[in-house]
Amino acid sequence: MERFAIPYGIRLACKFRRLAQSQLLAMRNPTFKVT
Repeated sequence: MERFAIPYGIRLACKFRRLAQSQLLAMRNPTFKVT
């Protein structure tokens, strides 16, 4: 279970971080669009 849980958590964190960064960029720059 640990082998699966740890990488899954890291992947989830990366996904959330990427989403948050794209939202911050969009807020800062209204013309910025996520591809």
